[in-house]
Amino acid sequence: MSFVAKCLNGRLGRGVAGALIQASSNGNFFRPLCTSSTYRQTIGSPLAQYKPPLLRYESDEPWSITQRRYRWRHKLVRAPPTKPLAFDYSGDQSMSIGSVNLTEPKLGFEKVEELKDVDENVKKIFSLEFDTKSGVVRKLIHDLLSKVKDHPLDLRSLEVIIATDTIMIRNGIKHCLQFRNDKITKSRLIKRIVRRRRMLRDLKSKDIEKFNWITSELKLKYVEPGKFDNRKLSKKGVRKKIARDAARALQKKKMEEFQKRLEQEKVVFEKYRDNELAKIEAELKELGVDKMTTIRDTLEALNLGDMLPAPEPRRSRRWLLLQKKFELYGERKKILDDEILKANGFLTAKEMPYLP
Repeated sequence: MSFVAKCLNGRLGRGVAGALIQASSNGNFFRPLCTSSTYRQTIGSPLAQYKPPLLRYESDEPWSITQRRYRWRHKLVRAPPTKPLAFDYSGDQSMSIGSVNLTEPKLGFEKVEELKDVDENVKKIFSLEFDTKSGVVRKLIHDLLSKVKDHPLDLRSLEVIIATDTIMIRNGIKHCLQFRNDKITKSRLIKRIVRRRRMLRDLKSKDIEKFNWITSELKLKYVEPGKFDNRKLSKKGVRKKIARDAARALQKKKMEEFQKRLEQEKVVFEKYRDNELAKIEAELKELGVDKMTTIRDTLEALNLGDMLPAPEPRRSRRWLLLQKKFELYGERKKILDDEILKANGFLTAKEMPYLP
């Protein structure tokens, strides 16, 4: 009996020691330890070859810590995410952020004259090929902003912020699709998308020509956010929506039928109009009028200018609305004055006797 078995025999009982001896003789130390009663029944019986069930896998392959952890959970690989990750709501119709020439010097070393006469290896070290990814992105932003800026010191205009956010958003989308567990970058990306949408809305309200140019240049699609797009409808709201959609469909159907009927009546009216115009021209020739331009010219040619109606002054829609309001306010004031007179015991204008 080994030293370990002797120690366990005194501390934990003969069953545990026997289990260790049996495991060491079989050469498998990864089998679980059974109770003493189980081994007492199996040793010296026909079930001597009995092996207790494994709690872990018997494979002798060297698993890494992560793989072993998943094998213990009865999983061989990490399950793919069930919720798809997409950023279609960002409005980016293209994920390209442009390209740069990697042989060009790094940002900030373009105007260094000493780099023109140095060795090729030194030029490579100071080129974009040996720069970091963030340095290449800064170069892309610099090249794009040179097209967008109104003047060299333009740093906080709407166009500059939109162009900068566009490059950062497209880089962030690629990163988040590759590393799904990077929640911090994802939250920053969503904030940038929301800010760029707000900037596009402000630019559209201020300068529509610049808005159209920058959306076509950056390949962006701006959709006006609806007031109730994300609202969850109740049961009553669903019934109202169904009724509203049915009413609109019926209205559209009736309008189409009306348009068809209108086209048919239009043909009949054109024939009637041609006949009437021919009759009018014949009557004018009998009266000695060679040419008719307007009704005014015709009546003046017949010496009937007094029959012309006086031209009405053209009123704007706002003026007509104000006139209607004044009429309503005047009627309301008469009613209130009558009520005040009645409350104080006086006669109203309608109740007063007629005096010739």
